[in-house]
Amino acid sequence: IRQIAQSAYRYKPTEQSHLTRWIQCLLRSDLRRRERLVGLALSSFADKDGGQCFPSQDRVGERACYARPRVAEALNILMETGWLERYSIPRLGHGWSYGYRLLIPDVTPQNILG
Repeated sequence: IRQIAQSAYRYKPTEQSHLTRWIQCLLRSDLRRRERLVGLALSSFADKDGGQCFPSQDRVGERACYARPRVAEALNILMETGWLERYSIPRLGHGWSYGYRLLIPDVTPQNILG
């Protein structure tokens, strides 16, 4: 039992996923509440690497409790400040959708909105 307790005490957790780091950085950022809530709602659709995330703005709005125009504004701010990258995904017979990559920006005062 002592040996098990000692090995548990020495246990070091593995490195955090990109998604976990992104959420922690977002929560500590100086972004406005709306951008942080929309970012958190968007991240709930992402994989652990933050590279596969493609919900509709309406679905993000439902989780963040914001209307679609406010979600669109917040997503644009998150992209402008380096938190997100948007890419196009072709949809069979339905035009295009957007996917998002969660990025951890170089956090400096000039690229964070307060």
